[in-house]
Amino acid sequence: MGDTIGAIGFSCARDESSRDCADGNPSESVIDTTVMSPNARQQGSDTRSIQSSIQILLTVVGVLLLLTGLVFAASGVSINSAIDSVSDRFGDSSAGDDDEDEGDGDDGDSDDGEVEEADDGGDEDDSDEESAADDTDADESDDEDEADDEDEADDEADDEDEADDEQDEEHTLTTTVENDDGDEVEDATVEVEGGPGVNAETTTDDDGEAAFSIEDGEYTVTASASGYEAAEDSVDIDGDDEEITLELEAEDDDDESDDAGLHTLTTVVEDDDGNSLDNATVEVADDDFFGAFSGEDQEVDDDGEAEFERENGEYIVTADADGYEEAEDSVDIDGDDEEITLELEAE
Repeated sequence: MGDTIGAIGFSCARDESSRDCADGNPSESVIDTTVMSPNARQQGSDTRSIQSSIQILLTVVGVLLLLTGLVFAASGVSINSAIDSVSDRFGDSSAGDDDEDEGDGDDGDSDDGEVEEADDGGDEDDSDEESAADDTDADESDDEDEADDEDEADDEADDEDEADDEQDEEHTLTTTVENDDGDEVEDATVEVEGGPGVNAETTTDDDGEAAFSIEDGEYTVTASASGYEAAEDSVDIDGDDEEITLELEAEDDDDESDDAGLHTLTTVVEDDDGNSLDNATVEVADDDFFGAFSGEDQEVDDDGEAEFERENGEYIVTADADGYEEAEDSVDIDGDDEEITLELEAE
């Protein structure tokens, strides 16, 4: 301190005309430089301390971001943005160290601006990472939805395939043909109609059986054989084999000959007292337009009867006799002999 005062006195001795020295005050520039030097050093020390703290904080933040990026990477999210952010932070930190070595107190303010910019950049990187994570989650959700839709489509296709397989599956319909005595009828014709356009026909074997391979559906089964009346029945095929028995009734030979031949029409003529008339005439004609031209006349016998051979059909029978009014009636011959009585009233 003594050296400093001596220097000040020496300066005043050299320039006594100086205003400062005349007043007895040393030069302000010298005083300012000498007094402010310790403050400048303290300010630089504080600045370096703040920058060191910021470096440590940025390092911790970088480590946290790196760990966050690794977590995102484990869940399928890209960590490129996180790595870029950490690199930017370390780059900014290195630049801050260089500025500290070259700058003074004002550089501290600049470093504070860079820190703020770095923080802003970090926020932007965080926002980008969150957006990337949201996009990835949305993409994963879309992928899951598409996978669910594909699974549903596959299930529907499988169900349709199963339904088609069930529908296309064929089952065996076994038809047994028997007569009214319970004996198997060999060489009987069996016809199956219905279902999905099925019209199949075959004959029975020695056991009176006929088999068909058909799909599910409703069918009509008909069996016929020579000397038997045809028989018919229905069957429903629904996922299993089915058996059906048809019974054929033998045709009546007498009825067949009668139906194909002539039948006897007997006409009895009586008076109103119920006595037979032996002098009556009987005419039988077809009951149609041509009946008047196709009629047959016949005289009754002593019992008042007249017989005619006629096929199945409808006929008009007329009887008359001397002293009696004419009488008429109709008769229907249908496979059997017929008898009709005509009563004549006296005139």
